[in-house]
Amino acid sequence: MIGNLICEDEMEKFVDWLPDLSEDEVYVVLLLVRGKEFREKHGFKGKDRCLKLEIVPGYLSDPKHRLKQVIKRLALIASHAHELYDYEKVENGKIIRYKFPKEAIAVMISPNPGRWIRATVEAISDFVQSMYQAFQAREREFEIVRRMDLRFKAYCMKYKHTLFHQIDVDKKWLIPRVERKIEEILGCIPAKVTTPNGCHFLVKVADFDKETAKRWFSEMPKFVNELQKEYGEKVVEIKKDFQEPVPGVLYRGFVPKFEIGEKV
Repeated sequence: MIGNLICEDEMEKFVDWLPDLSEDEVYVVLLLVRGKEFREKHGFKGKDRCLKLEIVPGYLSDPKHRLKQVIKRLALIASHAHELYDYEKVENGKIIRYKFPKEAIAVMISPNPGRWIRATVEAISDFVQSMYQAFQAREREFEIVRRMDLRFKAYCMKYKHTLFHQIDVDKKWLIPRVERKIEEILGCIPAKVTTPNGCHFLVKVADFDKETAKRWFSEMPKFVNELQKEYGEKVVEIKKDFQEPVPGVLYRGFVPKFEIGEKV
């Protein structure tokens, strides 16, 4: 056990399952604070906040080994985040500092790899524009320039190759029904990560043939809408831009597990 990494085998199984990167791709890993976990301890809903964002590029000799190291480091930091970081909130004109609830800290990863070359081009363009803005507004130059070092990693989050869709099932008792529908369309059960309330199916849409893609993009949204009407709330969501809690790492007081699923 390393910090919040409770089950290293689950983490390694998940990382080994992730698609290998091409040289222009990166894995993106975050140490995230979930704002809605503040309500129980502090009585208000905070804002989600990224404490650390790490990238692991595909041009390294062994990206997955490096990714495992990064996850271990962030899991260790996560276990002490309530001591290392404060949440600042302005109340009555004064800055009040709150400790992060332990349940609010999560190590998250994007299964969809970032495109670091595109991110670099956008960051350079942003850098040039920011320098011009700083020159034009000298009183704000420190504020403008200070943001520059965040741009590259942020753009790696923004510009991705969409390999996966996440099917977020928010009720455990609904999992079998959703699983049957997915299997009906795909002919197999995809990988999934268990969560405190349900699970996340990770569907590799990049591997779809024409007929499967046609069925998926027409039938699955219809199915999700039918469930929402039936239960009067969003119980299942299809997400294209998402972060996944790393299996084996403590998440909202729960240790997510990973199931590889079946191949067609």
